[in-house]
Amino acid sequence: MRARDVVWWAWGSLRTMRARVIMTMLGIIIGTAAVVALVSATQGYKSVLISNLSKLNPDTVIIFSRGGYLSPSDIQRLSQIAHVERVIPVMTASVKIYGVGGTRSASLFAVNPADLTMLWRGVELAEGDLYTSGIGTAVSGWSLANPEDLPYPFLKAGTVAYIEYAVLGETRRVNVRITGIFEEQGATALFADFDKALYTSIRTAQSLMGRTTYSVAFII
Repeated sequence: MRARDVVWWAWGSLRTMRARVIMTMLGIIIGTAAVVALVSATQGYKSVLISNLSKLNPDTVIIFSRGGYLSPSDIQRLSQIAHVERVIPVMTASVKIYGVGGTRSASLFAVNPADLTMLWRGVELAEGDLYTSGIGTAVSGWSLANPEDLPYPFLKAGTVAYIEYAVLGETRRVNVRITGIFEEQGATALFADFDKALYTSIRTAQSLMGRTTYSVAFII
């Protein structure tokens, strides 16, 4: 069989099975594009994860209580373990925040200010100052303070906001002065979204929640 005959036969087959050929070609193109997109997305997630984990102290161990909360005595026992340099207790809660023009649901993250920078390396303030270890001050994440659906800031440094916490049918409230706003961070190893949370001291959270137990502890 001559080469010209082979080419003519192949061309004739393509013409008679045009639909099948087109579908096969589309399948190859779509399949290749899907693989490329998946690899690109995986690399993107990997980069984000590495970036977020790098903000967390590399020697940190996270401790949760299977029974609910960690007591002050639990924190004391953890601090007595050999080679433990520091135990950082943290209180967390879902709260409502009354700011400019209404209310917002947010996560509350309570940790003493001296410990905050040990948990998150490289976190900076966009404006204002860090909260104090006493009762009544807080710092807002960027997105909580500047929601996209409002033409004005919901929280501003120097203003007063109210935090409302409901538990067992009781609603508790404390007022805090917003001392600063964190720069935008995105998702972190500790929080799904650092920017949508409010940060305050342990004493403020204890006053709000009416308890002295902790949600989690970080061992360094």
